[in-house]
Amino acid sequence: MSPSFSPCKIHDAAVAGISSRVRQFHEFGSPFRIYHGTTNSTRKSSRRHDNVVDISRLNLVLSIGKKTAIVEPNVPMDKLVEETLKRGLIPPVVMEFPADLRTHLWGGGCRLDYMDGILFARDHGVVCLGKLVDAVPERTEVKTFSKPWDDWFYINAENMLADASLQTWTEYIPIQDYLFRYERGAFWISKYTYRYFAVPLNRFTRWLLDTYTHTRVMYNALHHSGLSYKYIIQDVAIPYKNTSEFVSYLDINFRNYPLWLCPLRMQGKSPSSGYGLLAEAPTQRVDEKLEIDRPDMMLNFGVWGPGPSKLDDFVAWNKAFESELRNLGGQKWLYAHTYYTEDDFWSTYGNRRQYDDLRAKYHASSLPSIYDKVRMREESQTGGWWMWLYVMFWSIWPLAGLYGWVLCVLSEEYLLPRKGLGLPWVPRRKQNRLRPVACCNAEEQK
Repeated sequence: MSPSFSPCKIHDAAVAGISSRVRQFHEFGSPFRIYHGTTNSTRKSSRRHDNVVDISRLNLVLSIGKKTAIVEPNVPMDKLVEETLKRGLIPPVVMEFPADLRTHLWGGGCRLDYMDGILFARDHGVVCLGKLVDAVPERTEVKTFSKPWDDWFYINAENMLADASLQTWTEYIPIQDYLFRYERGAFWISKYTYRYFAVPLNRFTRWLLDTYTHTRVMYNALHHSGLSYKYIIQDVAIPYKNTSEFVSYLDINFRNYPLWLCPLRMQGKSPSSGYGLLAEAPTQRVDEKLEIDRPDMMLNFGVWGPGPSKLDDFVAWNKAFESELRNLGGQKWLYAHTYYTEDDFWSTYGNRRQYDDLRAKYHASSLPSIYDKVRMREESQTGGWWMWLYVMFWSIWPLAGLYGWVLCVLSEEYLLPRKGLGLPWVPRRKQNRLRPVACCNAEEQK
């Protein structure tokens, strides 16, 4: 790249254009939303072409040093890992999906590099312990999960668990395959896609439909089809002492497995580290009988599977789920459908007054608040014969799913309303073969 088109100069020019757009909104006191071009949220987008600041092209890695990488906000995790590996480095936190743009806390064993678990039923599952190694022992098979004919990671774990002769086992996995081991199949959410379309889930069909079971495509299909109102997709954190009670709740009220488990350390080693999923503990509770505590560790549950088919029942299930979280001292990730009242939200997620003061300090009071951005606008299936016909039409199997799939093939935009012909198709980049491997030691839990 010539000096006149260096990444920093491109970045500066893009930021200047974005600043001009923000200034226009600010001068008129108009609220606006940031448009990243992609999202992991399962909520219906409220963005319009006239109320967004488009930063979707900010996707450059500007520089990578020994301890710090300077990147634009839309650099996906797979691109960041690709660039850091060229320098023999790995980010300390890597999200599970290649398209992820965010970070979160990680906790695990002090002698391990990675730890998570899969609960296949209430009474059995696996704990996956990962450790970086420099070389693979001779005559040892290297296990991969990125090729179309490879097993999905959870299927491989389930097959190993079914082998009664194994209590523990060790696999050597290329580091990129390990970091994004849940990308194909979107953990196991894609199995519900196969079930929806009545397609058998086997090695051949996974190979045949591999393109459509990657997370970027899955999020597209979920939004286009409108089926996000029929599937529970929630990540939550529960204090360790209440995890058994939460599993019992899910076993009765959710009844879908697997569940994903990931330990979360709630505070860094430094005394000045922020606390909690949002860097602070809840400051108050609506129910004064509930004790405010500050657990050192919490357990992340991935709760993903079919929900009630009727909209009113779906909303009621989510509200009851949120109430149970509050009772157990838990919190949920806010990418998901969120039905808290405003009082319940702030009693769970922090100090409203401090938040409003900070918005005022930086002249952001005209922007949508975090609650405005995450709360669901409840919809009803009432509204006369026209709404009845609309609901009846899209409830005919498999029209909604086919519609979402067709728009995915066309790479139709889903965060903004249709304008023109949509965005061009961007093929999935082929992954490079990498030498570093992660040694995954799985332990059967019964």
